[in-house]
Amino acid sequence: MRPWQQDPWRWEDDAIVRACHSEGEDRWQVRTSETVLYPEGGGQPSDRGTLGGVQVLDVQQDDEGVVVTVDGPLEPGRTVAVRVDGARRFDHMQQHTGQHLLTAILHGRFGVDTTSFHLGPEHCAIELATDRFDDALRAAVSDAVHQVIREARPVSWRDLPTGGGAAADLAAEGVRSRHLPSDLEGPLRLVTIDGIDTNTCCGTHVSSTAQLQVVQLLGTRSIGARGIRLDFLVGGRALAWMAEAWRRTEALNGVLSTGPEGHVEAVARLVAATKQAERTVRHQRRQLAEATAAQLASSADRVLVHADPGADLGTLQTLASGVASARAGAVLLAMGDGVFLVAGPDELVAAVGPAVAAALDGRGGGARGRHQGRMGAGADPEAARRILEDALGA
Repeated sequence: MRPWQQDPWRWEDDAIVRACHSEGEDRWQVRTSETVLYPEGGGQPSDRGTLGGVQVLDVQQDDEGVVVTVDGPLEPGRTVAVRVDGARRFDHMQQHTGQHLLTAILHGRFGVDTTSFHLGPEHCAIELATDRFDDALRAAVSDAVHQVIREARPVSWRDLPTGGGAAADLAAEGVRSRHLPSDLEGPLRLVTIDGIDTNTCCGTHVSSTAQLQVVQLLGTRSIGARGIRLDFLVGGRALAWMAEAWRRTEALNGVLSTGPEGHVEAVARLVAATKQAERTVRHQRRQLAEATAAQLASSADRVLVHADPGADLGTLQTLASGVASARAGAVLLAMGDGVFLVAGPDELVAAVGPAVAAALDGRGGGARGRHQGRMGAGADPEAARRILEDALGA
């Protein structure tokens, strides 16, 4: 076994620097003697920490061994101290072992198979070969997982010698595994949750299910024919999530003047009131636009200019319709909340619309006598008006 496999709780070590070369931009790739640093693999991200006092940025494994990327050079031949970021390592141990337990419970007790695992910086996820994960199943899975956590079952690991047929050797041991070549040779590392599961895995794990503390099942979403994706958190991540959820709950208690049991109803009332207020405002704006259109149409000017900093595009369109009904042939330049609209004879608007948009530091398009779009911070309404007046020969 590798050092991190033999003892995942060992977070300090010494190593000999074998080689070091620059990758540019304050990155160096270092090869060392065997260390306790875990390289990315098996769905688990690599360790962080320090190597010879410089920061470890990444750890990967290739055909020649482990490659450590650091942010400073190290002298080949030197013996340097290795320090693993223990908080990150333990977090990954919790998440990875929690996934083993969750997958084993889903498979063994509920007949739901896991097809992939992702350990991200904030959330973990497994993909499940099922199209159903309702509240009843969620509760049953959670209860079963936490029963095993309370039982503080030992978690252990060992190497399984194999001959020329790994699949047969694993079947004989009752091992759960995925995607292993049938002709794989050499020892395989097995991780066992006592009485629950044995699985092939190269990652780091806790030594008792009690060290998982808690598994919080989060949301699910469909991934099409592949099934569903289930997000979850284990241990410290779950506790931090719960603490943040409580802080938000306390804040909502104050904002909504009710306890958690009344949050949904209170928010529903606010949403309904907001929608009604928006409908009222839109109605009043349409009325105002119609009145403004009548006033604009009474002007002798051929280019009518109107600016309303609070108007949306719908309001400007209502205004343009009103002007067109009251005074055929007039050209309207209307500007609102970051939007503009030019309306008038089809050919004229099609010819000068892009130039007007440019004068308003924006972009737009349109047809049938209208050109509309967004205005930019550098809009020059006077320049836009002059373009229209020149086009009309006003």
